[in-house]
Amino acid sequence: MVADAAALAASSVGDVSEITRAEEKFATIFFTDIVGFTSLTERLPATELVATLNAYFDAMTTLFKEHDGIIDKFVGDAIMAVFTGDGKRSDADAALGAVRTGMAMIETLKDFNASRDEQLNVRVGINSGNVIIGDIGAKLHRRDYTVIGDHVNVAARLESAAARGTVLISEDTYELIEEWVAAKIRGADIGQGQERSDRGLPGRGMPGVVFQRNRRKKRFPAT
Repeated sequence: MVADAAALAASSVGDVSEITRAEEKFATIFFTDIVGFTSLTERLPATELVATLNAYFDAMTTLFKEHDGIIDKFVGDAIMAVFTGDGKRSDADAALGAVRTGMAMIETLKDFNASRDEQLNVRVGINSGNVIIGDIGAKLHRRDYTVIGDHVNVAARLESAAARGTVLISEDTYELIEEWVAAKIRGADIGQGQERSDRGLPGRGMPGVVFQRNRRKKRFPAT
């Protein structure tokens, strides 16, 4: 009976291309997770772990709404979100909203940790560029309206390379927001470089923001 129902559903759907939403769009992609979460799962009982994680998500998800970000998904302790420009705001404003969300998370976590024995730490990775937004998944099972592409992968790698309590952004993101954000520069290789110098406007910076040079950008000597 289940197989018959699935076959009927398949025949009623028809050509998947007729119902699949897909578009290429410029977006700022945001990844964050809890540093050391694996060891936390080993220390806490299941009920306490789930309660802590849900309380953390409750405290953090409102920040995305405040800065017009859309949460794409929760994956364990991680959050993936998308910030896009539209008729009311530019791509630069969207990127700035993503960075402000990351910094707000780090500040909010201080209050969150104040009354807890287990202290949580987060890291954030952000990248901007053209991505594919569409319905991804199996047509008979489940589809998510999500984003894919190289710029999404770079954001995920930046998040993995970020130090605890910092927001690591790509050079593509930095170029959108450098008028408003002071950031430290990392070396050319993700996870390898050292902070070398300050950039941005004095008095308007966000401590804890670091930007990663894009290795694929061709640079020319100054003339």
